[in-house]
Amino acid sequence: PTNPVSAEALLKAFRAAPGLEARFVESKTMALLARPLVSKGRIYYLAPGRLARYVDAPSASIALIDPGKVELFDGTRWSTIDLASKPVVQRFVSSFVVLISGDDAALHTLYTASYGLETVGEAQYWRLTLRPRTKPLNQIVRSISLWGRGLIVARMRMEEVEGDITETRFEAVNPARRFSAEEQKRLFAPPAP
Repeated sequence: PTNPVSAEALLKAFRAAPGLEARFVESKTMALLARPLVSKGRIYYLAPGRLARYVDAPSASIALIDPGKVELFDGTRWSTIDLASKPVVQRFVSSFVVLISGDDAALHTLYTASYGLETVGEAQYWRLTLRPRTKPLNQIVRSISLWGRGLIVARMRMEEVEGDITETRFEAVNPARRFSAEEQKRLFAPPAP
């Protein structure tokens, strides 16, 4: 795939995409743990701002992110976080949504962005590095870096101020995913009580 020539071109291409589906493997390295915490699952994005994160292993959980709230399932029960009442959580969870939705204005409000192209072997990748601009996010997150080709995000690395690092690799990425009405209900909404 052809790589966008700038961060603006990448965000414009993301804005035009209807949705996204991918599998992920996430590894979180923490100073307090001898080994990284590894989780596996799937993510789904539906324009203009709904993200669903399904963790399959080591234990099942679901996070459904809408512009105003996050609905969480811990394997036994659902709970809701009102993002308006938790600005740190709102900025943190909206970071990936802001990027994948191509929201240039929101991205530049939250982050200082640097973009470039890197060659690894025969392949060329884009790299977007985001550094939080304001408190309290910049007191938690040092940087978020993403690598990809075309519209396919291949890897994301988040470095926290305290030294913890989360590496996420994405596989089977479909950046042009369309969801039927039935899929939207099944994937992006909690089950009716």
